[in-house]
Amino acid sequence: MDNVAQQEVTQREMMKIIGLFRKNGFRGEYETFDRGEVQDEYMVVLTDEKSGVKFIQGRFRDWFD
Repeated sequence: MDNVAQQEVTQREMMKIIGLFRKNGFRGEYETFDRGEVQDEYMVVLTDEKSGVKFIQGRFRDWFD
């Protein structure tokens, strides 16, 4: 159970990731946030509202200070 709790992305982490996307001009729907295999690595599934293209994005570890 501890492993599952450690893999959940906190609301604070989600807001930081969303802020980074918005700062870079992304607008759309965020479907899922999951923690990657490596510490501070995230997998985010999102859909761009203009193009409708679905993205799976990872490796946010370099974005966090």
